[in-house]
Amino acid sequence: MKHILLSAAAIAAFSIAAQAQTEVTITLDTKDMFNVDCNLLGDGAGGPAQVTKVYMHSGACSENRGTNMSQSAEDYCADQIVPYASDVWQHVVGNWGQAPQDDGVGEMTHLGNGVYSKTFILEDYYSDPNLVSTEQNATGTTVSAPLNPANPIHLLGLVFRNEDGTASGRDQQGCQDIFVINVSKSNPSVINSTDNSPADFVTFTKNTVGIEDRDLAYDLFVGPNPATDEGLVRISVLENVVDATFQITNVVGQVVYSQKANLALGKNIIPFNVSGISNGTYVVSIVSSKGLLMQERLIVNH
Repeated sequence: MKHILLSAAAIAAFSIAAQAQTEVTITLDTKDMFNVDCNLLGDGAGGPAQVTKVYMHSGACSENRGTNMSQSAEDYCADQIVPYASDVWQHVVGNWGQAPQDDGVGEMTHLGNGVYSKTFILEDYYSDPNLVSTEQNATGTTVSAPLNPANPIHLLGLVFRNEDGTASGRDQQGCQDIFVINVSKSNPSVINSTDNSPADFVTFTKNTVGIEDRDLAYDLFVGPNPATDEGLVRISVLENVVDATFQITNVVGQVVYSQKANLALGKNIIPFNVSGISNGTYVVSIVSSKGLLMQERLIVNH
């Protein structure tokens, strides 16, 4: 009987561990970016970047893709810090390439005064087939693919851009890639890949959360913004949501537009029309029986 009880305890512990995931926040302070060649149009002297939006283009390394299979995935990923030609970019989220898109994928939240932030569940973000790119990297040798959530992420590569890719934020020592090392350990840090010095303009924090603590909705996008007529909301959810309400309210809280929406597991697109709404600033939100799923400011300008 004692053996059975121990086995049950072990199963329970495994279940709890399996449910635990990693919530990370990446924060970019453009005021601390001094290299005017790659600081998102900042002045290099402590002023904030002069851009409207900031997108985070990122890639994760989780597996050994080399010929020496006796090397651990962690050591393999650590060996891949080679700017612009690295196998760090195994699971890529964000649109760069020849035609960067202003589609919300990787868009960061502006906290004010040139500080931008993005919070997400690490395992969900890089395993979502709706988000992860399948384009090849700069060398044409590595194809990005969704992460196997069972594989821990050891290394992240980061590059920042404005909405059309005409301005970038990179390693301040040589305008190369930025890396988060020791992601799977207790001491992650952010470095410039040119000389492995600390990239103090980017901070990376992580917390372990259970399934019940995660936000139900992610990959939120409202556009175009400003809107003139037709627009859409893109929202991904972790489970089916029935009888959600999509609404637009004015600055005094009055509902000026409302419609019902059933959300299926994964990505959902909700079109809307603001042709009958006066110019101004509004709040777009989606509410369900589980509470507020998303909220975003919308500017209407006919």
